[in-house]
Amino acid sequence: MEVRPPELPVELFYGILLQGARDFIQHSRASVVQLALVSREAYQLIRPILYDRLIVTKENEKLFTQPEVFDALLAHVRYMHIVDEEVSIDIGHELLQRWNPPPGSTCFLDASLHFTIKYISEHPDTPLNGVRIINMSFSRAVFAGPDGQRLPRAFLRNLTHLAGHLPADLAHMDGEWELEFLAETPALTHLALQVVDYEGFDSFDEVRLFSYGTALITRALLKHSTLKCLCLRMAGTLTCDTTISVFQDLVKELQDMRLKVWFDTRHGEHGNIFSWHDSEQRWNKIELQLEVHDSFAGYDIWMPEERPSTEGQVICYSPSSSVTI
Repeated sequence: MEVRPPELPVELFYGILLQGARDFIQHSRASVVQLALVSREAYQLIRPILYDRLIVTKENEKLFTQPEVFDALLAHVRYMHIVDEEVSIDIGHELLQRWNPPPGSTCFLDASLHFTIKYISEHPDTPLNGVRIINMSFSRAVFAGPDGQRLPRAFLRNLTHLAGHLPADLAHMDGEWELEFLAETPALTHLALQVVDYEGFDSFDEVRLFSYGTALITRALLKHSTLKCLCLRMAGTLTCDTTISVFQDLVKELQDMRLKVWFDTRHGEHGNIFSWHDSEQRWNKIELQLEVHDSFAGYDIWMPEERPSTEGQVICYSPSSSVTI
C-alpha cells in the first residue's frame, strides 16, 4: 500500500513560503525570485518583500522608463537608493515624482541632497522619515548644500533617521554645530555618521587629535534625549590601532548601549597611515561600489554588528562584557 505524506493546509504552506522569503531576501535574492514563481498566488504574497528595496543604478535605470512596469512596484517600495553619480537626473526625478508611500509606513531614501530636496518639495506631506544623504557633510551642509539648497526645517523637525558624513577637519570645528543640529532635529532617533579619511596623517599626535575630536562630538550627540542609536562608520586610515584604542576606551567609559562604532576594513590594508595617500576619485568609486553592495544585500546601516566579521571590527557596549566585537 502506497503511503502518501500528509498535505499541508494552504495557509500553512503560504506561511512557510512567506517566512522563507523574509529569511532569504538579504542573502539570496535569486532564491526569493524562484519562490515567487511557484504560482500566481505565491507571487502576490511575496511581491511586497521582493520589491521592498529599490536600488537604481546606471545598469538598471532604463527599466524605470516604462511607467506601466514600475508604477505597480513603487507601491511596495519602502527603501529607495538612487546612485546619483550614475543615474540620469530625469529618471531619478520621474521615480521620485511617482513614489508616494502610504501614510504610516516607515520609508527611507538614500540619495544625494539634490534628489532628497526634489522629493520633499514635490511631496510636502511625505511619510518619509529617514534619509541617507550621499556625499554630504554634517558640518553646515545638513542645512544648506554647496549650491545653496536647503533641507526644509519643517522636514527636519519630523525626521527620525539620518545618515551622512562628518568633515575630515572635524577636530578643528568650533563645536557649536552639534547644538544647532540637535535643535533642528528634535524627533531624531537614529543617526549614522561616516567618518572617513583617505589622505593620511603627519604624526601620531594628529591621529589622536582627530580621534579625540570625533569622540567629543560623539559625547555631545549622545545628549540628545530622543536618540536611540548612534552608529559611527570609521574607514580609510581611521581603521588604525590608535583610533580603535580611543573608541574602545570611550565605549567602556560611557557604557551607553546606543553607541556603535564600526571600523570598516573593506578598503583593504593601508600599511603606514602616514604615507597612505589615495586619489579622491578612486576612493569615491570604491565607496560607491560598497554603498550599492550594501543596498542590494539589505544591510541595516544601524546594525553593523550583524555584518560578517570579514568586513571589519564593531565595538559596542554590552552589560555582560565591556565591549563586544
